[in-house]
Amino acid sequence: MKRWIPWMAAAIVIVLVAGGAWRAIAARQTQQKALAASVKAEQVVMEIAPGEITPVRRQSLVLAVPVSGSLRAVQSATIKARVAGELQGLQLRE
Repeated sequence: MKRWIPWMAAAIVIVLVAGGAWRAIAARQTQQKALAASVKAEQVVMEIAPGEITPVRRQSLVLAVPVSGSLRAVQSATIKARVAGELQGLQLRE
């Protein structure tokens, strides 16, 4: 066997390992630069116009609304039985 073949194989392996390490370092630096840019982009100052501010004040909430007359539902559902019988219970979810 020729003596230069093992040396050439070792040189190729060293070059490949060095190239892989260089790519990994370059990728990490690119990722760190992108992260730094995104952090810098997140620090955007927003200005609020005077018309966008509403003072907070305490108020009581109305829990009931007095209504006189008849009411009609905006949406309704009709339930029909397929067989004759009496409905014992019904569970609704709103």
